[in-house]
Amino acid sequence: MPSDPRTEVALAALGEARDAFLSAVAEAAEEIREARLEMAQAHDPGAALERELGLFARGRIDAGRLAGLLRASEAPDPVTQRLMRRANDLFEEVAEGRGAGFLFDVAEGGDLRDIVRSALSELGRAFGVAHAVERARDHRYDPDADRGLLEPYPFHRWTSSERRIAPPIVVRVAGADLRAGGLSEYLDGAMKVILLVGGPTTPAPLARLIGHGVFVAQTADVAVLARLAGHPGPGVVAYVEAGAGALEFVHDPNRGARPWERLELVGGLADLQARLAQLEGPGRSRVHAADVRHLVELATPPHSAAGSHGAVAAVDAAASGDDAADRLAAWLLARTDLSDV
Repeated sequence: MPSDPRTEVALAALGEARDAFLSAVAEAAEEIREARLEMAQAHDPGAALERELGLFARGRIDAGRLAGLLRASEAPDPVTQRLMRRANDLFEEVAEGRGAGFLFDVAEGGDLRDIVRSALSELGRAFGVAHAVERARDHRYDPDADRGLLEPYPFHRWTSSERRIAPPIVVRVAGADLRAGGLSEYLDGAMKVILLVGGPTTPAPLARLIGHGVFVAQTADVAVLARLAGHPGPGVVAYVEAGAGALEFVHDPNRGARPWERLELVGGLADLQARLAQLEGPGRSRVHAADVRHLVELATPPHSAAGSHGAVAAVDAAASGDDAADRLAAWLLARTDLSDV
């Protein structure tokens, strides 16, 4: 996919969430290193005791014989050792940026959901191998039953605490391939996704993702990316090109308790209703119209419900005929506040 100057901006916007994930990985790597050192000392109790006794005992006390009297040497479990080495290598790879990274591309004609699922499974390997090490240290690791912990670790297996430090991702996708409905299952914990959309796209591909506590936006305004980063919960932003056909809106859960309070519409509700009138015309996509209708319903306050329903009804009537005058009348009605009628 051609380079996009917005890529670095998007990656930088998610820097804090990315650092939180990498910090957790680095902490886990340090715990693994300490555990491996403890295992080595347990296997060589004489060396461990010599370090504990210090300089005073050096040359005066046979630490090996004394350790043999005090405690028996126990050979470390080879399975645990192997898992720890594997975990250590993986953690260092992720922490040093040699892993899959946080930027992904959808090939032309590809499936956005498949790319996101694969990306999170790869990044989730850090969680899976950590579980494997934990089970091995508790003598509960089964090489057959727990094999999946050492493979790409899918999002649905992540714990709630792991989802709260979920690695954020940036996905570059062509506007024609922006089918985002399948992303809803990943909008949990603190998962954040920025979709860098190239070229024309449908009016409201992210509308169906709007839910309680989820930050959702379609925007050409870079400032919205910072708002996504500051949101404590999950979120997804389609960072679109200006004039590419997408409606611009922000659903910010921090703005209110009701949908119409949380929704910010560039152009306002009247323009959104007018766009719906255009899409409901003969020969237009019912799916695209349904997405915009969903936005209209969410953005309409109760005191405007009568006017909104009247406008939508007029659009429906126009959609059933071919007369240009009817469609024009519907468009005018959609732009008119009928709440007092």
